[in-house]
Amino acid sequence: MRRSALLASLALAAAASACGPTPPIHEDYAPFVASYLRQANENWFSGLRDKSPTLLEPLLSDDVTINWPDGTTATKASLLDDLRSGRVRYDSVTGEQSRTRIVGTSAIVTGQATLQSQRDGQPVVDRIVYTALYAWTGQAWKMLAWQGTRRQ
Repeated sequence: MRRSALLASLALAAAASACGPTPPIHEDYAPFVASYLRQANENWFSGLRDKSPTLLEPLLSDDVTINWPDGTTATKASLLDDLRSGRVRYDSVTGEQSRTRIVGTSAIVTGQATLQSQRDGQPVVDRIVYTALYAWTGQAWKMLAWQGTRRQ
């Protein structure tokens, strides 16, 4: 039984590696992918503002890392929990001047935004520059990382 399970595992691994890596996005599709990613980025900001797990859950990879402008880090689970519980509430989220670059099966979205929020009942206004990293999983584009830094 153990031997047949091992052989089956090896056969699956060999078949997967024979398929090779996911090819990069063909240049003819790049404008459509960039447009889709701009919408995904708008959904990120809308999901924060509207406290909408419906928008955020499919967008975020399960192991996403979110680095907030105040230096704290969130995971997918902690972000959704903070929004559902009301510990963090975004009153206004405005994205500006975004740029999308596609590199192979990854994409980098950079831009500026203003986040007006309530954290533990205290008002906070963050004017930031941000970088979001997305990757094609073979089924969907997922956000892998997001970093916001306060601008001067």
